[in-house]
Amino acid sequence: MSIYNDPRKEAFFHPDYFDMSEDEINELYEQLRVHFNKISLGAERVRPDAPLAEEPAILFLKSLFPVQHVRTALAIPFDHWADAGEIAKAAGQDALFTSRVLQDMAIHGETVRKIKDGVELYRLVSYNPGILEFKTADMHIPGKSEFGGAFMKEYVQPRLYGETVPSWRFLPMSSEVVADGKMLPFDNVLELIRNARSIAATICYCRQHAPEPCKRNDDYHCCLALNEWADFYIHDLKIGRRLSKEEALAMIRKFEENGHISYYVANSLAAEVLCCCCDCCCAVRKRYAAFVRNGTIRPQARISNYDLSYDARLCTGCGACAAVCPVEAVRVENGACVFEEDACARCGCCVNACPGKALTLVLKENPVVPPEDIYEMYRMISESRAPDAKEGEERDA
Repeated sequence: MSIYNDPRKEAFFHPDYFDMSEDEINELYEQLRVHFNKISLGAERVRPDAPLAEEPAILFLKSLFPVQHVRTALAIPFDHWADAGEIAKAAGQDALFTSRVLQDMAIHGETVRKIKDGVELYRLVSYNPGILEFKTADMHIPGKSEFGGAFMKEYVQPRLYGETVPSWRFLPMSSEVVADGKMLPFDNVLELIRNARSIAATICYCRQHAPEPCKRNDDYHCCLALNEWADFYIHDLKIGRRLSKEEALAMIRKFEENGHISYYVANSLAAEVLCCCCDCCCAVRKRYAAFVRNGTIRPQARISNYDLSYDARLCTGCGACAAVCPVEAVRVENGACVFEEDACARCGCCVNACPGKALTLVLKENPVVPPEDIYEMYRMISESRAPDAKEGEERDA
């Protein structure tokens, strides 16, 4: 019998055909929540005493995964690439049917797909960075404007800015803003682009999500995906356009001219995703500033391999640095700049803006080498999660 004519299997594609009760569906999503609590920032229950139907973590996962994909998602590993046969066996499903579901999930950004030696391989990734960015194209749908809802505000954001292993890091705008041009190769945006096998310009999550249009540029393709991630954005998600190295470098120069501020990257040597955003749209910078102010951010999480050097003798007190600082870490008092050491992200925006050349970034004596790739980053975040998160993970286990 064709899988498309089998009502039990067709039900995986059409949630209206399910004979599951609402409670059973919520219990299925609870299994998915426990599954996601194993990786990266985790997925703790925000309101443990509330019914599952009202739990923000459950509502969040419902916005990412349609119910017909949940059983398959539960069988996709986080720690290695698996083919459809392995996943089908783990899910107790037909292999051909599972392959069809996995392809649909990849297209909708619920799993990552790559082809190796002619075999399609799949892997489950975290929601941030990961599935949330993959779902960027869905944000035009009515009701999706508050993507993530209470779970993002009450759980993800405090975790994202409070863990000791960061999921992103700021990069200097260029070697010109670093003293003596001493810039680490894995922090050098231009070198990352020049060394990439494949490059895609992708739709910016923050811009797509912003309540108002960008004031600086009307091109929403201002993020870059490199290598395997570029291929995934282009072939599966179809929200990326392929760029040559020359086109990518030209895009970077254009964004700098239009007032975009510094870059940040998924915190890995592989530099899978590179963002170049502006002060009016960038949610990462805005929330960073907010969490700095309320003391959530830990010093270890403000990762930058550079310190800011200030020469008061060259400072004119013009305030150009304060005007561009994305985290409001500098102000002018009595004709001199005053920097909040704990708030400064060491991104170098002020260095580029200073007409008197009073500011520069200096490479630290003991720079931090980032994780090998995003999957290693997920593992490190999982292991470093705050004590209360680890206790919750043990409860779920």
